[in-house]
Amino acid sequence: MSRANVSLKRPKPHRNEFKKILIVCEGRKTEPNYLKEVCREYRINTASVEIAGKECGSAPITVFRFARDRFNEDPSFDEVYCVIDRDSHPTFDEAVSACRTHSSKRFHSIRSYPCFEYWILLHFQYTRAPVHGAGMSSPGDVMLKMVQKCWPEYTKGLLKCFAELKKKGNTDAAIDNASRARMDALSTGEQNPSTEFDLLIQRLVNLAKEQGMT
Repeated sequence: MSRANVSLKRPKPHRNEFKKILIVCEGRKTEPNYLKEVCREYRINTASVEIAGKECGSAPITVFRFARDRFNEDPSFDEVYCVIDRDSHPTFDEAVSACRTHSSKRFHSIRSYPCFEYWILLHFQYTRAPVHGAGMSSPGDVMLKMVQKCWPEYTKGLLKCFAELKKKGNTDAAIDNASRARMDALSTGEQNPSTEFDLLIQRLVNLAKEQGMT
């Protein structure tokens, strides 16, 4: 997936041809709230995207297991995305591997190093300085404080987060910054910090285009 795909014009499909997507998040509120808001903003058919968060626990491997079990209940999902943070989670690599090797080939991990909040930070600035824990604070805690320096009103689970960022007009910059960070991570071998969250946003935008909503 790339930013160029967002602007592609596609034939309008019949309703029964719409892709069906499952997104399972590690965050109980933050990521699910944000993604549900994106779906509302782009008027994506509610039957096309199922988003889970609080049901599956906070460890990356439990995110995968919930997604796997939900897929087993309903194999009609065309794409399954597991949204996970590196942070200090010991099962992160296990979850990434499980997504990669799932027999359906429909599973994808959406990884953030150290956490989702790096995606938020990229709306305000670009940085590739590694983020580490300090004292009792995890890398995710440190990243949250970095975001709050740029946007003091931000808290985990913030409602209308997507709308507020859109008002600020920084979404395109965040997409560019996320792509730039991934390219640098690939060239240096250092993933911290980087994110793939923008790829999921672009996938949802493309889904809206497939449904003729944008």
